[in-house]
Amino acid sequence: MGERLCGRQAARFASAETMRRLEWGVRSYHDYALGLTLVLLALVAAVVRPADVHQGVAWLMCLSGVASLAQGWVVGARGFSSAHATLILVAWALSLAWMIWLAIGTRHTLPDGEAGRTPRPDN
Repeated sequence: MGERLCGRQAARFASAETMRRLEWGVRSYHDYALGLTLVLLALVAAVVRPADVHQGVAWLMCLSGVASLAQGWVVGARGFSSAHATLILVAWALSLAWMIWLAIGTRHTLPDGEAGRTPRPDN
């Protein structure tokens, strides 16, 4: 009876370990994809459309992407650790900063009374 119980516990532990490693892999992939997307979006904002987006927003966006790429590397190499938690906070803070700056910047570039409206085509 005791050996069967130990066998079940070992199987449950192995199953839980497998799920945890799968979670690390999916989280690492997500962080890499998000980081790469933010870096490329910053590149587009800075190079292709520099008149539409302030350069500071593009830099913060790029730094947020680099922090997300670092998150992906850390969680893939070490799992969920204190370094990963720190990188999460850094990426969130940078993302929040560029999102607020972008929202305020675009709000100020629109003419009075036109915020949130789509432009009408001239007929």
